[in-house]
Amino acid sequence: MALTWADKRRFYVIGGAALIGSALLAVFVISIMYEAPSCMDQKLNQDEAGIDCGGSCAYLCAHEVQEPRVTFARTIENGSGRTDVIAYIENRNQSAEAKSARYTVEVFDETGNLLGTREGAMDLPARSTVSLFIPGIYQGIGAAPRAFISFADDTKWRNARGTENAIAVSQADLVLGDRPRVNAILSNISPTAIYNKTVIATVFNQEGVAIAASQTVVREISGRGTAPAVFTWNQPFVGTAARVEVASVPVLP
Repeated sequence: MALTWADKRRFYVIGGAALIGSALLAVFVISIMYEAPSCMDQKLNQDEAGIDCGGSCAYLCAHEVQEPRVTFARTIENGSGRTDVIAYIENRNQSAEAKSARYTVEVFDETGNLLGTREGAMDLPARSTVSLFIPGIYQGIGAAPRAFISFADDTKWRNARGTENAIAVSQADLVLGDRPRVNAILSNISPTAIYNKTVIATVFNQEGVAIAASQTVVREISGRGTAPAVFTWNQPFVGTAARVEVASVPVLP
């Protein structure tokens, strides 16, 4: 049966309304279901070099960076059965830094028995070697001659944002004797005051082996100013001290 003009008109109106309704419904569903690409969607999209890393993301991918390298880690007997650990951690990346990189320090006896462990976190600026001092990791009978440091696999690396301050060690004098000490002067190159700065002194013998270490906190270094940092020990060093290195512990913004 042929459709009348009125029937055709009704068909076109209903069909058009159905198409418009379907289009609006599709837009509504897409607006709900669609998730804009981001650095937290567990997908490789945008300009990412890996899933949620690299490119415009805040964090770099693991294959883009070198892991921290332990330059050395030594245990030091500090009297009364106390064992400390001093280590230098190197970040070889030229333009990548790590904020709060988690580490584990373990000390062992001669036969490989675990005597003590300590966990913590440290900041690693780009192109830097950072001192790590762990006091009293083991307290007891027997020596703990071996130290091992490992970093968590989930260390977050980001593009370097620059150093957090500008501290230079303008003087470091080693005073030997029954109660050795190191007198250092820290210079703040920036115009902004720096507060509660942790500083570590490491003493080396003529062979370049660390034989003593200590840590202190400098409460304030005024802008463009200087402040003393004093390190003391209650007994003579074991071995002949030849030089001392003093370094502040970085804190990345």
